[in-house]
Amino acid sequence: MGWQPDHVLEDSPLAERIDEGVHRYRNYSGRHYGRVSLRYALANSLNIPAVRAAQAVGVPAIVDELQRFGFTTFDKSSDYYGPAIVLGDGAVSLFDMVQGYASLARHGRFLPLRVLEDVSQPDPVRVLPAPVTSLLANILSDPDARAAEFGADSVLDLPLPTAIKTGTSSDYHDIWTVGFDDRYTVGVWMGRLDGKATDQLTGSLGPAPVLRQIFANLRMAAPYAGLWHSPALRAVETCEWIGPPPCVRRQDWSLPSGADAIVESAPSRAGPAIARPLRGEMLAIDPRTPRASQQFHFSLDSNGLAIRRVAWSVDGSPLAETRGDSAGWELAPGAHRVSARVWVEGRDAPFALGPVSFSVLGNASLP
Repeated sequence: MGWQPDHVLEDSPLAERIDEGVHRYRNYSGRHYGRVSLRYALANSLNIPAVRAAQAVGVPAIVDELQRFGFTTFDKSSDYYGPAIVLGDGAVSLFDMVQGYASLARHGRFLPLRVLEDVSQPDPVRVLPAPVTSLLANILSDPDARAAEFGADSVLDLPLPTAIKTGTSSDYHDIWTVGFDDRYTVGVWMGRLDGKATDQLTGSLGPAPVLRQIFANLRMAAPYAGLWHSPALRAVETCEWIGPPPCVRRQDWSLPSGADAIVESAPSRAGPAIARPLRGEMLAIDPRTPRASQQFHFSLDSNGLAIRRVAWSVDGSPLAETRGDSAGWELAPGAHRVSARVWVEGRDAPFALGPVSFSVLGNASLP
């Protein structure tokens, strides 16, 4: 969307209707800052700017990106989660969290975690442009940017720059901290195994000191690996906001243009992916509309590749061959799986995508 670290979001009271009630979002401290730049919103873990960003980007895009990062628990449609997905409105495991943050540490390349050393490892898949991950690491290791909520001398300020993010679930049931440099990714979860709330522990009070000690021990055994800085980032003078005037004048880093980012990440560019349906998505037949006119359009995310031909299959049977990135399918009740073989310019062998499971609610006897 072209946003940079100095892009401003509004941190003001925000509520949305949920079922028969109203949910009011709040930051952890209960404070509203007004105008907040992205750097300060992320570094301070501000909830309301995160929700406003999710509303702007769209929940389907967020769910798709999380799945690319290896999160396995988002198996429902994006409508199920809503923009609060960015606040943890969807259960995830510590395993998936560490796997996802390791992809940031790996400059945007995803690899599944291995528990056993002798298990073969696939080639890494590009899930995010490398300059973006460099900028995220810069923000998450910035003591000044996080000082508003975490204080000037935070436990998150490690002796050597380390990208760190904390999280605390509703009613203090789960608390976690994840950190990384260019050699290690560390995740710490705390909670009660009986599912009850902790005694108001937060990510910075419980797991963060443990993570700090783990990094101290790791760095005794090996030199500090540092945080990678992308040469594509550009130094700029900015005036960034957190709270009332005046803004904070500082030197920040700017993402390159889209073309520059693509050039840097081209050698490991991800292949195409099935964009719709989402994994586990639930569709429904409208009984008021003739069945023949009710179609769902399967679609692809080309990831910037030029698509030559697509062979679509549903439940193991051929559906259609298309020149574009979508194909229509008449809704049919039941559980289904869609797959695709995609030929792109510059590559002889097709990409094999799927199957992606989804379901359709409806009465088979409807006209």
